[in-house]
Amino acid sequence: MNQKLFGIFEKASAGYSLDRLICDPRLRQVLPELVRELAEEGSWTEERFLHRLLNLRKAGKLPHRTTKSTRIAVAEFRFAAEIACRHLERQNGCSLDRQLCNPVAASAFDGLAAELAPGFEPLQYRWAALQLRKTRRLVPEPIGQALPASQLMRFRCSDLILDTIPKSPGLYHFFSQRESLYVGEAKSLFHRLKSHFRHSDNKWLARHMWDEGLELLWVEVHVLPSQVSGRARRAMELELIRSRLPRFNILGLSRDNQPVGPNEEKPA
Repeated sequence: MNQKLFGIFEKASAGYSLDRLICDPRLRQVLPELVRELAEEGSWTEERFLHRLLNLRKAGKLPHRTTKSTRIAVAEFRFAAEIACRHLERQNGCSLDRQLCNPVAASAFDGLAAELAPGFEPLQYRWAALQLRKTRRLVPEPIGQALPASQLMRFRCSDLILDTIPKSPGLYHFFSQRESLYVGEAKSLFHRLKSHFRHSDNKWLARHMWDEGLELLWVEVHVLPSQVSGRARRAMELELIRSRLPRFNILGLSRDNQPVGPNEEKPA
């Protein structure tokens, strides 16, 4: 069975690595036809085929082969890939492997990344996400498993209609095209966001809104069940701060886990 898998991999990858095959839509165009060769072995899809190869690689059973190199500079769209991956992870409980191996999820990932950093190819966004994982910047967030959001929304701030924000408890995350800016929690998301847009009590976020405007500012809203306590929200907020590293919350965490502002020093 594995020999059939390896043979299809050789045909589809054109001498590139498994990561390149997963990330490159042009290489993957032939996969739906090729995996039909596995019909006698049961029901196979492009997603199942790629996952099997990933599992074989993790087990050290993927044959070693010399591959063509792939060099992609990702700095311009790395953050967009991170935000897209985190959004789908939080929305669907979907790991990066699932996002990239499933054609529908991969297309959703591409669209989210392109919204934030337009003008690049799906191969580039997907490659950036894999590079982030290799540097451990995409470790799964505990809150996604502990308490999934009942609703997850994302808005460009210049287009946001506040009346669409529920008066429910939850978390929110402000970010620009380039970086994570601010994470907060609220008993009422509507009232908390309304206060931010009038004049944020976080002076760095307020200054950013004033200096940069709202056109290139986004907010992600995590709606939580009404019974979630303030203590639980604050714990989730801290986990998001640790994961997203928003510039206006912290440069690091103090010894008592309190956020440290951009112009403050961490305690020795």
